Amino acid sequence: MLSFGNLLPTHDQLNFGSRTEIFAYNASLSGHRSGYGLRLRLRGSLQWAANGYGAFASLLYNRTPND
Repeated sequence: MLSFGNLLPTHDQLNFGSRTEIFAYNASLSGHRSGYGLRLRLRGSLQWAANGYGAFASLLYNRTPND
């Protein structure tokens, strides 16, 4: 999934996984960015970009079908 907006934000995500009879995996990566983060009302507006990232992984192993 990818998205983009008019104030320069992005929200991106990548997921993948698979399984067999004894092994399964799932992984996810995500991130976001915005050109407008913290805005202070002073003489001039100070702006910093906001960025965030995340990751997740899951691995499952069953030695026997009864597990």
